[in-house]
Amino acid sequence: MLGVIPAFASSTSSANVVDQQKACRLSKLREEHASLSSLARMLIFDRLDALYEQTESPSAVKATFPDAAVACVNGGTVA
Repeated sequence: MLGVIPAFASSTSSANVVDQQKACRLSKLREEHASLSSLARMLIFDRLDALYEQTESPSAVKATFPDAAVACVNGGTVA
């Protein structure tokens, strides 16, 4: 019966340890990426909601467009 060469077994087990460490780091990076992606999505949607609310208010038109554009939309002229 052939036995396992100790040096080979040692290098295999240390390779397994390294692989486990890499897998653990990769798992942590995936979790962090998911958290950051979720946070980014929340911030984007929050900002979009705020912009939408601004454009819904009557003063938003005047704050957003120059006087000429507002007058044109209202059918008037700018002095």
